[in-house]
Amino acid sequence: MNAIILAAGVGHRMINLTKQTNKTLLPIGGVPMIERTIQYLKQAGIEDITVVTGHKKELFMPLKEKYAVQLIYNKKYSVYNSLYSLKLVLDKLEDTFVIHGDVVLFKNFFMRQMNASTLYTIFKNPKGVPMMKIHKDEQYRLKQVEMCSVNERITTFLGICYFTKEDSEMIKKYYETSITEKKLRDYKGELETELLPLLSDRMVVHHVDNRYAMEINVMDDYYQACIKYENFWKP
Repeated sequence: MNAIILAAGVGHRMINLTKQTNKTLLPIGGVPMIERTIQYLKQAGIEDITVVTGHKKELFMPLKEKYAVQLIYNKKYSVYNSLYSLKLVLDKLEDTFVIHGDVVLFKNFFMRQMNASTLYTIFKNPKGVPMMKIHKDEQYRLKQVEMCSVNERITTFLGICYFTKEDSEMIKKYYETSITEKKLRDYKGELETELLPLLSDRMVVHHVDNRYAMEINVMDDYYQACIKYENFWKP
């Protein structure tokens, strides 16, 4: 088992903070959010960790020195979307966690035995901003992914997927046949909105309590993560 962490983006919606750093390196309780994810992966016995960098790539070198992670530079991070970041490391996709670097975890979810491709979800209110809404069936299998801009709580993607070896091969073949230059350049394009429908009915949906995780998309998310740490998880 291995892990790929996607950390190339600029973080335009948090530009006041990301001018000088990468969003994934912002600290929560004194620890960069991506570093806490790496620590949890290591605790789960996952040593093969690849981080796809882009914006402020030089700031990731301490992680390589401290945790022996492999750094892959996406030099087209400002032009292409996250589909391209995964394309750079597609050869590593095999029994793999694919994790967004801006996920904040307060519990180790990588210790579970993985028997099927899995999509991790949380509750969140889009507040009018386009966001993925995840639908599942009674057996917790993924049924549908849709984009919505409602002002109510929905089940949405956390930023963590696990792909089995078999499903990884399906994704690789899909890249060969269907991922075009246009799709790579689509600024609205997201890795999950493109790939998850491919695995509908094959993926298990694992819902995470909001106390234990969140994804940082805007400034308020970051402030709320810091508050959550101080109120619930600070030793």
